[in-house]
Amino acid sequence: MAKTQQIEQLAASIESAMRRSLELHTALLTMIERKRDALARADQEAMIDLSRLENEKVQQISEIEKGRLEAVARLTLLIDPAQQEPLPLRELAMKLPDPMRTRLLIQRQQLRDKMQQVKDQVSVARRATETLMKHVQGLGERRRLNSSHVAPGHVSS
Repeated sequence: MAKTQQIEQLAASIESAMRRSLELHTALLTMIERKRDALARADQEAMIDLSRLENEKVQQISEIEKGRLEAVARLTLLIDPAQQEPLPLRELAMKLPDPMRTRLLIQRQQLRDKMQQVKDQVSVARRATETLMKHVQGLGERRRLNSSHVAPGHVSS
C-alpha cells in the first residue's frame, strides 16, 4: 500500500474515533443532566441506573481513545520515522495536507469543547451532590440532637 494511502487511512481512522468519542461525550452530557434531575427528585434507583450507564459510556470512550492513540502513534511514525514519541494531534495534523489537516483540527476542537462541557457539568453535579449530602447529614444531626433532648419523664422513640 502506498504511503499516501496509509496516511489517508490513519487520518480517517483518527477522525472517526474522535467523531465517535464526540457522540459518546454528548450522550454523557445528557446522562449528567438526567442524573442531576434524579438527584433533585431523590430518585435513588434512577441515580444507580444512570451511574451504571455513565460508567459504560466512559469505558467505551476509553476503548475508542486507545485506538485513536494507536493510530496517532502509527501516523507519527509514518510521517516522521525518527520520532521517539507520538506527536500531539494538533502538531501531527499540521504536517498533513488539506483537507485532512482541516478535518482533523476541526474534529479535535469540537471534541475538546465537548470534553470541557462534560468536565464543567460533572463539577456542577459534584457540587450539587456534596450540598445535598451536607443537608442530609445536617438533618440527621438535628434529629439526633432533638432525640437526645427529651424532656424528663418522656420516652424517646
